[in-house]
This record gives sequence, structure tokens and C-alpha cells, in this order.
Amino acid sequence: EYVHAMGNSVGNLPEYWQAIRSHKRLIGAFVWDFVDQGIRKTSPDGKSYWGYGGDFGDVPNDDNFCCNGLVQPDRKPNPSLAEVKKVYQRIHLTPIDLRTGAFTVENEYDFRRLDFVEGSWELACDDAIVEQGKMPKLTLGPKEKGLIRVRFTKPQPKPGAEYWLRVSFALAEDAPWEQKGYVVAWDQFQVPVDVPPATTIAVDSLPSLVLADQAGTYTVSGPDFAVTIGKTSGAIESLKFKGNEMVTSPLVPNFWRCPIDNDDGNNMVRRLGAWKNAGPGRTVESVKAERVRPQLVRIAAQAKLPVGDGTKYTTVYDIYGSGDIVVEASMEPAGNVPELVRLGMQMAVPGKYSTMTWLGRGPHENYWDRNSGAAVGLYSGSVEELLHVYTRPQESSNRTDVRWLTLTDNNGTGLLAVGMPLLSVSAWPYSMDDLAKAMHIHELPRRDFVTLNLDYRQMGVGGDDSWGALPHEEYRLPAKPYTYRFRLKPYSREMGEANALARENLSGN
Repeated sequence: EYVHAMGNSVGNLPEYWQAIRSHKRLIGAFVWDFVDQGIRKTSPDGKSYWGYGGDFGDVPNDDNFCCNGLVQPDRKPNPSLAEVKKVYQRIHLTPIDLRTGAFTVENEYDFRRLDFVEGSWELACDDAIVEQGKMPKLTLGPKEKGLIRVRFTKPQPKPGAEYWLRVSFALAEDAPWEQKGYVVAWDQFQVPVDVPPATTIAVDSLPSLVLADQAGTYTVSGPDFAVTIGKTSGAIESLKFKGNEMVTSPLVPNFWRCPIDNDDGNNMVRRLGAWKNAGPGRTVESVKAERVRPQLVRIAAQAKLPVGDGTKYTTVYDIYGSGDIVVEASMEPAGNVPELVRLGMQMAVPGKYSTMTWLGRGPHENYWDRNSGAAVGLYSGSVEELLHVYTRPQESSNRTDVRWLTLTDNNGTGLLAVGMPLLSVSAWPYSMDDLAKAMHIHELPRRDFVTLNLDYRQMGVGGDDSWGALPHEEYRLPAKPYTYRFRLKPYSREMGEANALARENLSGN
């Protein structure tokens, strides 16, 4: 176990120096912004966690000010390290003609030729690799540029599909610091392919729906499913598929995130705190149901948010006989409204739906202003595996540019969410309130539900410094009208591949 600590957080405490002396060497001491500075501690009930300023009886202290590094105290990488590696890479491709695979390649090394790497490429269609190959040996000298061509076959376009070309450069031989095959640089490009429109499902061909107007709810039911929307909440309170409940907590608007270290440093809570209770404190003014067709029911909820001068929030649910629910959320600020922290919706599903699969950026956590090191692809894992818990728990585990995702159980049954066109998503085995209350990793409980965030976007995470700098302006959400849409659908393997279902269009959508 490695220990990394800063004297200004723990002072000359005996416990600090005892921890130092118990190790033969102290690696990386006083490297401020690269390594989280913490000391391993054990709670009274035997749980291990990282201690930081204030956990040793030290007053005054800097709290967790020095716990915002690229790696954690035990050298476990934080997701930001993948972004740094991508930004720091010294081999770059610039497209000349993506249709023909023509690129300019640049060697940014000061003293090294590029004959120490081997290039390879792969062409993917949505979630599957369709072709791959090797690149000719590069001989460019330091600071030189050249031309290369990736000779992929023109793909046979699939309806609604996307095509991605990824070129990687890896060590051709073992190096003192890593083995042959280690990727030192890569780039990914969307290839412009003229694809036919996605398959459109005619609404008139779908089964008819039953609309029940009850005392406090509207319930819309069709073959194998029933969705209930509350007249007081304006939210999806229940979604049953083949008799199984898929909603633990309603799908509600969410404008907040558990503050990250940089948020604390720039006083985000003070500046933008009006959004914290905007979702829970909303006033639902009306919920109306309309049978548009026998196969389509539209339910619209009008609400006001306690931000500014009665900011308007509207949710429209189009429920189809196929079980698809198209959700459209709109926000229109009124009066003096601060910029947004987040625009999204949050719900909880039963804990058994704990496998998350998505087509988007990954595999690691990424954000609006920190996702160039995350390639678009198909990824999957348990919610627990995909979780990233920082030394001090905070907003985490987000993925951007998500085309679709599923949360499924061991039988492959669960919920499909499709961006229209893209979403920012995350899933946690606890609530946002749990995350906000926890100051150390051992204080995060594991619940019997999964919290699912389906967002238009949240503001960037910033990081020019951690004591005042805001995210760059282009990664912030100014107070203006917004509308975003996504589609929900109960899902099982028997329906077919999730990607094929996600690419379908319902007429009118």
C-alpha cells in the first residue's frame, strides 16, 4: 500500500508521521495536482476508506482540497487520466478525405522517429467491427508530417447506421516502461456514409391502447405493458412489463448534481443553488391526457419551477401501442434565472436491472468537456463495475454522446432508453441524496434499486484550477429555453438486438 499525504492537510500530527515511517518509501510526495493526498483509515465497523484533512482531529485543515489528482492515493487512475493521455499523445491524424481514408499524420516528438510504433485500424458500424487492418510502417522524423491512406472497403450502408474509423499506434517492440502492443496514440473519426433512413414503424399497425382515467392517475395499457402517470406529480410513477414493476422511483426532472471538487472551489452551490430543489419543488399545474389515435395516447404535464419568476417546465409523454414512450421535456426560464447545472430526468429501477449496456462514449466516465479520450463504441458492465467513486464521493460515472442504453437483469430483460438524438447518462447503486451525504467512500450505501440519470446535458467539470475557475463558457448551460427528447421501452432479448430497436422510428418521431 502506498501512502501519499500533504503536510498542509494533516500538519505535524503523530498519526501522519507514523503512517509515513511505516512505509519504506514515499512515492510521489508533494506532487500536488497529480495524486490524491490521503491516508488509509479504518472505520470503527472495520471498513476501509481514505482519510484527508479533518479526519485526524486536525484543526484548522484544508478538508479534501488536495484530493483532486489524476490518480487516487493508491495510484488507482481517475478517469481524467485517460483524457490527459489522449490530449498529450504525440502522434496526430488530420482528415483530408474521410470517404477515401486520406489523412495527414504528424509526428510531434522532438527527437524520435515514428518507426517505434505499429499502426492499425478498425471500421465499426454502430456496435460491431466490420473491417480491420494494419498500417504501413511509419518513418517520419521528429516534427515531420506526411500522408497516409487507410484502405478500408466502402461499406454497404445499413439503414440509420453510423460508421466509425479508429486508427491506433502501438509499441512495435517491448520498451523499458511498457510491453509491445501498448497503444500510445489513437484517433477516431465518423465516416460520412450515405445511409438509407432508419426503419419506420407505422403507428396504425400497432396494437390499440386502453386509457384509464383514475382518481389520481392516468394509466395507459397495451400488450404486456402498462404505464401510470400521476396527476399530482406529472411523472411516470409505474411501468409494468409482463406483470413486473420497472419503476422504483418516478421519472422526475433533475437540475442538480452532487457538487464535484471544482464546483466547491468556484462556489457553485452559492451561485447556482436555486436549481437544487427546482425539480422536487416544482408545482404541477395540469396533467391532461389525449387519445391521438387508438394506438397513441399523449399525456402532457405543465409545471412551474421555483426558480426566477415562475420558470415553466413541460413534459409530454407519447405512449404507443408498441410499449414505446417518447418523453419530451421543455424548460422556459422566466425572470432572473442563473445558468443551469444540469438539464435532465432521474428515476430509479429495481436493483436486479443492474447490467448497463450503451452505445456512446466510454468505457470510462466522461463529461461534456472531458470526453475526447473516450471513443464511441458499444460497452457493457454491471452498474457496480462501471461506478467510479472518488476519494471524496461526488457526482460521478457519467457517459456522454449516448445513442442508447439498456439496464437489464440476468435474463436480458429490462429497460431500453434511446436518445433523440443523444443523451448524457449515469447509473448508481444508491440515490443522489446518498451521494451528497457521504464524505468518504465507506459511507456510500448499496441500495436495492438503481438510480438512472437520463440527461440532455450537465455543465462541464472544468479544472483549470480547483479554487475558483469556472468551466469554459462553451461547456456551460446558459439560462434559455431548452427542449430534449428520448424514448423509453420495456425490453427483452426476444424482441431482438437493442441496437436494431433503437434505430427504429415511429411515424411522426
